Formats: sequence, structure tokens, C-alpha cells
Amino acid sequence: HGNGATPMARVARNDYTLIGRLLDEGMMGIIVPMVHTAEDAQRAAMACRFPPVGDRSWGWGRAWSYGADYSEWINDQIFVAVQIESAQAVENVEAIMATPGVDGCWTGPSDLALSLGFHPREMHDREEHARALEAIVQACRNTGTIPGIAGLGLEDAQRRADQGFQFITAASDTGFIMAGAASAVAELNAYRDGRG
Repeated sequence: HGNGATPMARVARNDYTLIGRLLDEGMMGIIVPMVHTAEDAQRAAMACRFPPVGDRSWGWGRAWSYGADYSEWINDQIFVAVQIESAQAVENVEAIMATPGVDGCWTGPSDLALSLGFHPREMHDREEHARALEAIVQACRNTGTIPGIAGLGLEDAQRRADQGFQFITAASDTGFIMAGAASAVAELNAYRDGRG
């Protein structure tokens, strides 16, 4: 973690074993998808922290290299974000975000749109989507947690920041890799064309 970045991962599902494996490998933040209720949120938060505040198991892996006192300090360092991405989750968002051990959320706007009954391409024009996002941000304000969202590009990320979201992705890792590769190919082609 010496480069100033916080290693985070989105787990495939709200599963004790999958969460533990990522944490044992050194993740300092976990994003848990499809959290619909406070009970789901509690299960995620408990899996991320050692007793007495959680029920995380001491596993093998990179975590051992952090020292014998790892279980004493890591509970305060882990960032747990739950994904609010369904109509049910929005209905329960206050209780979800008030769950002890939940530090923030990361909203999946496309899945939320589908859950609300319309295609993601319509989400910017649908009032119910805007109201759901407002409810998420407000619940985070009320509970002192960090509102997050998956942005769909830089312009969308800026719009989400203006709405009050603080933990925002501007694109997917695949998108960044593809953009970097396209830029490198364009630069090499320009170099080749300039030589000939």
C-alpha cells in the first residue's frame, strides 16, 4: 500500500468466504453487491471485521505479513461499502446505512434503473431514479457514511459529485485499459505515419 492508493475490491456476492479471501490478500476496502436489507448489510460488515465487532476468520495469505497484531488494528482501517442498487434497498436505505460497520455505499445506477422498471439508458430522464439517488445521498448524510456511485464517464461522475456523491468511479477498469491501449496505438500509428 506504499503508493498512496487504497486497495479495494468488489466481491462477487455477499459471501463470508469470498469476502474473507479478498481481505486476507490485503484488500483494505470491500464493496458488497446487492445489499437489499439491514440484515444483508450486517452480514457484510461482520464478515469484514475480526471479533469482537465482527466474525471474520483469521485466514492464510498476505494478511499474515502485516504482523501478529493485525487483528487488533485492521478493524478500524477496513472500508466497507454496500451496493444500493434495487428498489428494495432504496426503501431500506436508512436502516442499511445505519448498520454498524457499514462505512459507505456504492450505488449501481444501471441495476437500480432496472429494478425500478426501466432501461438504464432512460435513467437520466426518470424522476423516480433521481428521487432514489437523492434518498441514498440523504441517508448517508443522516448516518455519517460516504455516498458512492458508479459513474458512466467523466461528465457523469461530475454530475454525481454535484448531487452529493463522494466515492465515485469515473469508468470501469476495462474502460480505462481500453482507452489507454487505444491511445498507445494511435500514438504509435502517428509515429509510424510521420516516419514514412
